[in-house]
Amino acid sequence: MLMPRSAHAVVGSDSAIYALAGTDDHGKPVPEVEVFDGKQWQIETTLRGPGLNAPTASIVGQRLYVVGGFVAVTNRPTDEVQAYDLQTQRWSLAIPLPNPRGGHVAVVLKDKIHVFGG
Repeated sequence: MLMPRSAHAVVGSDSAIYALAGTDDHGKPVPEVEVFDGKQWQIETTLRGPGLNAPTASIVGQRLYVVGGFVAVTNRPTDEVQAYDLQTQRWSLAIPLPNPRGGHVAVVLKDKIHVFGG
């Protein structure tokens, strides 16, 4: 990857791997979303807001969803769900989680994101 990060999320599509959120080796949030196309890493976009730690990332169709996480470098979880359109390269907010979560897991089953724990 282009920069060190911990407490981040990673998700793969048919053609790329995305690494996002987390903190760098100085304890600061990493807003850049990196993408690996099989040959090289590059910055694809930047997360909205102050940053996230321990969110999940899932791809459904042509959208990458960033679900929950801890806000910046706090232990305060968020219910926010960010959606990134892989074709138009634009961010939007999706329907929030019923409850804030951080340190959770998510799986995609039949084009639906299922969130557990946190």
